[in-house]
This record gives sequence, structure tokens and C-alpha cells, in this order.
Amino acid sequence: MVAYDIETLTVVEKVLTQVEKIRFTPTKENGEYQGKLAHEWAMSNDFGLRNWLVVRHIIDVYGEDRQFYNSTFRYMDHNDYTYWVMPQWVKPDWQTHFDYNDNYVLNRQRITDETYAGSQI
Repeated sequence: MVAYDIETLTVVEKVLTQVEKIRFTPTKENGEYQGKLAHEWAMSNDFGLRNWLVVRHIIDVYGEDRQFYNSTFRYMDHNDYTYWVMPQWVKPDWQTHFDYNDNYVLNRQRITDETYAGSQI
């Protein structure tokens, strides 16, 4: 378990509060979702790679692993949302595959939805 101190929690709170203001795109088309989990996404090109890297780090350090069907994702809950990045970006060797010129997704889902991210086992 990660030790939390007030200074760290304040920074995490500020960053995630700013993330809530990002324009996320819903995964629903014409009001109907075409996949396993309706959620929202934003790309690093839209809100800055540096910002994405900070959020990735927060999810990696302070998030928790949850099963989603046959995969394990690391999730970070904040206020009304659960946030996550793709699993390869929270593994110990993530930097060996990372391309600073690429575009990366940040996902979120409202926790109050009936079925939320990481609730499927």
C-alpha cells in the first residue's frame, strides 16, 4: 500500500480536478454503445502529452488493479469518475515501448453508472 501524505494528496487532487475539465468524447454512437463498456476518452494530443504522463503516473502509483473480463487494468477513482490508461502504460517496463511522438488515450467512466469500469470479474 502506498503511504499518503497531505502534500502529495493535494497535488493529486489538483491534477485530477483539472483532468475533470478536459473535453472527453463519449464512446456511444447515436446513443448506443458498440462495445463492452460505455465510457469516455480523451487523447494526449488534445490535452498535452506532459499532462497525460502526469495522470499516467498518478494512476500507476495510487490506482488499484481490477479485473475487466479477462484483463487487469489499473484504475484511479476521483470524485464521480474512474480513470484508466491502457494496461501496458502501468507496467514496470512501460518506457521501453513508449513513443513520445505518439498519441495516447485516457479513459474515464462515471462511477454512478450501473456497470462501471473494473466491476466485471
